[in-house]
Amino acid sequence: MRGTLLYELGSIQPILTWRGLALEGLLVYFLLGPVTHESDIVASVLSFSLLGIHIILATISYLKGRSLRTSLNLRILTNGQLVGGQDRDITLKISPFRLPPFFLLKAEIVFKEDGVDIPVVLLSGASSESSAVTESIQFPHRGIWEIAKISFELGDRLGLTAYSWNASEEELKQSCEVNLPPARITNLPVVSSSRRAGDLIPHPYDKLGDPFDLKQYHPSDGLKKLLWKVYARSGELVSRHPESTMTPEGRVAIYCIAERQDDLLSADCLQYAEELAAMDLELLLGCSGMNDKPLARTPEQFRKLLLESVWQSSLSSTHEIALYLSLCERELTGSTLDRVAVFCAAEHLDSEEGLEHYAEIGRCFSQKGIKPVFFIRGKSEGRSEVFARVDRSRDLLNSVLSFFFEQGSEPERGHRFLNKFLGICGGNHWEVVR
Repeated sequence: MRGTLLYELGSIQPILTWRGLALEGLLVYFLLGPVTHESDIVASVLSFSLLGIHIILATISYLKGRSLRTSLNLRILTNGQLVGGQDRDITLKISPFRLPPFFLLKAEIVFKEDGVDIPVVLLSGASSESSAVTESIQFPHRGIWEIAKISFELGDRLGLTAYSWNASEEELKQSCEVNLPPARITNLPVVSSSRRAGDLIPHPYDKLGDPFDLKQYHPSDGLKKLLWKVYARSGELVSRHPESTMTPEGRVAIYCIAERQDDLLSADCLQYAEELAAMDLELLLGCSGMNDKPLARTPEQFRKLLLESVWQSSLSSTHEIALYLSLCERELTGSTLDRVAVFCAAEHLDSEEGLEHYAEIGRCFSQKGIKPVFFIRGKSEGRSEVFARVDRSRDLLNSVLSFFFEQGSEPERGHRFLNKFLGICGGNHWEVVR
């Protein structure tokens, strides 16, 4: 019983604001001072008048606030598609309401993640129909932006009293889906990721017959694969061996290393997946922050994965890469994954730390027997180029002098680290596409 009473007392909604409390303190001073000891008529009239007005305002705030708490609701409507980094209009639809004169209703929306500021909506008067308020806001990046709190406050215009409450759980289930910006025009090569032996291709998929390589005979090959004509002419035992060939449908594995702000990189990667899907290629799509989520197999699934995983995204660790490769292996049947297209942002190659991180990711792929193909995308891209070794067009002496004696500007330092990364890729036989 005592615990229930304390809970009820603790849940009482405070009505007086700090300004109202200050006024109450002044009234107490007047009532205990000039009114009581000096019988000041002016102080008496002023004190009791202000006290009566304050009580009336507090009563109206409480009663009307309790009424609006059960009847008022707010919905968020998006005018068109929301895009990260671009100003867009959203509409706040508020149910019919009627406010007492001299009162204001404030509505404020707070998202779970920082970075979005929606102005406080101020309402007054009455509306017999649902009212709509349009605000222009900008979401900093892609993602599913969930609402943490929708708060309402009814108070008088003097700021003496206020009744506050939060929206219901049903209203908090709303969210804003912020999509990727338009992709840049690209001309990227197709990277085939999966190969399997020609003899293992089912006959209906290869009606022209299986191609074969030749190799030195081994007893495990069996007599059927021996080339007897070669043996008759040369006296050497040579057997047929199935050569590595692409599966007829083709598979492409793509992994996007995108942080929260890498929307352009994500858009390029998504467009690349759409182009491959148009060629009827089978896709194995993953990205930073996906953790234990399943692989995306279509561009639409990949788009949702890029949006849902943004809150956990960062420069992928080797653990994430290993998890992605294990998911790919589960999807492959009778095939071997030998190459993966890795999309990464050139902006992260402007420091020694970023350089080493990408190099570690490349080594992680190599340890699994997989060659990474790095698609390095900058803020502005032109025609794609494929690099097999370090670009040595710069004069070697100038490069050495600038490295030891000049810090250079930010673009120069970024170019230097990019060249170093190209050198690492060339030494490890990793392909780079820019």
